[in-house]
Amino acid sequence: MVHDPSDPDVWLKFARSDLEYANVKRTSAMLVEKQLFHAQQCAEKSIKAVLVFAEIQPPKMHNIRELLDLLPQAIEIPDGVVAATSLTRYSTIDRYPGLYENATEKMRKEAVALAETVLDWATSIIVTGPK
Repeated sequence: MVHDPSDPDVWLKFARSDLEYANVKRTSAMLVEKQLFHAQQCAEKSIKAVLVFAEIQPPKMHNIRELLDLLPQAIEIPDGVVAATSLTRYSTIDRYPGLYENATEKMRKEAVALAETVLDWATSIIVTGPK
């Protein structure tokens, strides 16, 4: 099945999937870093869904602040969504050892909460339109 990148709902589907991975119960072999990465990906793909909804081609980048800056001024960006810019640091956390040390469950919970905020915001915009 080919997923249409011009459909904001497809982006939201991928974002929800990343959120599920960020929330999965870890086994002893699983790294928190992987879940932090998926939380970041959820937020990133949620913002890209809004960009697609606004008929803006999302760039291949992972910086959440820069993605938010591409949104039209008519789209209100709440403080909770702006706070998710801190997730950018997790966009490469899972790639190699030593990029970020001592990832914790507390960090995962905070990252998931931010990702959920962005996903809820993006879903609201796509379902009801910008406020």
